[in-house]
Amino acid sequence: MPPYRRVRSLTIAATLLAASASGGAHAFVPGDRWTSTSSGSAGDSGEAISLTWSLVPDGTLIPDDGYGSKNSNLIATLDTLFDVEAGAGMSGADLMTRPWFEYFDRSFSRWSELTGVTYTYEANDDGLTSRLGFLSGFPGLRGDVRIGGAFLDGVSNEDGDVLAYNYFPNNADMVIDTGDPSLFTTAENDHRLLRNVIMHEAGHGLGLEHSSSFGDDFLMEPSINVDFDGPQHDDLRGVHWFYGDALEKGGGNGSTSTATPLGALTAGATLAVGLDGDGVAVDESETDFVSIANQFDDDYFAFTVAAATTLNLVATPLGAEFDQTGQPFNTRETSDLRLAFYGPGGGSPIAESVAAGSGEAESLTGISISEPGEYYARVWAEDNTNSSSEIDIVQFYQLAITDLSTPSPALPGDYNGNGVVDAADFTVWRDTRDTAVANAYEGADGDGDGLIGPGDYTVWVNHFGQTLPAPGLSAPEPGAFSLLALGGSLFFARRRTARG
Repeated sequence: MPPYRRVRSLTIAATLLAASASGGAHAFVPGDRWTSTSSGSAGDSGEAISLTWSLVPDGTLIPDDGYGSKNSNLIATLDTLFDVEAGAGMSGADLMTRPWFEYFDRSFSRWSELTGVTYTYEANDDGLTSRLGFLSGFPGLRGDVRIGGAFLDGVSNEDGDVLAYNYFPNNADMVIDTGDPSLFTTAENDHRLLRNVIMHEAGHGLGLEHSSSFGDDFLMEPSINVDFDGPQHDDLRGVHWFYGDALEKGGGNGSTSTATPLGALTAGATLAVGLDGDGVAVDESETDFVSIANQFDDDYFAFTVAAATTLNLVATPLGAEFDQTGQPFNTRETSDLRLAFYGPGGGSPIAESVAAGSGEAESLTGISISEPGEYYARVWAEDNTNSSSEIDIVQFYQLAITDLSTPSPALPGDYNGNGVVDAADFTVWRDTRDTAVANAYEGADGDGDGLIGPGDYTVWVNHFGQTLPAPGLSAPEPGAFSLLALGGSLFFARRRTARG
């Protein structure tokens, strides 16, 4: 249960030494994951988990863990420092009405949206009869993670300022120092100080030890840092190794029958997942992180196409380079990605790509499909960095699937692109007739065959008078007689000009 300290050089040095002794190759420092929770078994490494959290009532016994045996006073402290007034509608038994509750809720929710962990608030806690740190969670009785607080060392002491400490699974309870008012009253960046402390301690409660780096900052380092918000790249890698990415929830996406749906792939478009996985820093707005947690992890993705087309599929390893214990570490190269493509119904793959090495993208290009339907992409990996351990394999990646067919124009016959099919578009067709274009539908190539000729004139005639509709409106259809009459006269003029 390592304390989270603002500044304590001895604690930082000890952490660096421990990481170096363990090899430091994986950057994050794992302890033990959850094996059972209030909802049952916690599964195996890389599998999603559900946890509940609760706030113990004031008076709950906090056993002596170096700061003396005390009773929790967290709720009273929070109420005082957040100006909760009795009888003001937010001082009753429902803690969710308190103005400070959201900072706890958001802290656990942030871990939930980035990883395979699902945190749920448990409104009940029998704390007055069960001391902190010793009892498992139970539905309707107490959370898996129980939070209390008491005076630990106050604002500072000779060893540094202890903000909180946390037990490891399976009794991952949290104790916050209520003797340091600034922890609760520092409101910059929407109380980021308090939220980062809660999220750091929750990281211990998920099984992560302290980690350290030279020149980069992670949530699980032993010193508080408010220059970023919540878990960073290496913190996420650690929890993904324990519990997988967010797509592992609900049984995961390890087969075609449980594939993550990416939606419809249209002509010229790209479907992509895992866009936020590159770089050391994680912005508070970023949520799109997918990974291969271990060599038993398969990720399947489903998408639909409406017609025969040609596809490119690319799986790109993502990550960052940073320095831990004096050893450079590149998380783009922690495993060797594999990529496969399947047709409707799954079965044997239509194509596979396994040739690229660690840190390189696997690609399937120019894949022709002849019929509409639902298709699948599979991403998995092999550990090429340390065959004796699975810990190095955690690999963030991005999957991109592109339809190479050319999309039809938004308004056929609008050859000058002004949103109206009129005589000016006929002029464009006339002046470029009998020429070739580099790309389908370019210029006056209305039928997409790459040549400007009579077929493109027909497209113009059939859409003459139409306009691009405003959002929510349909394009007006001109009368057939007036369209053909005008079109015929223009064509006659074009032919006479050609004779002269």
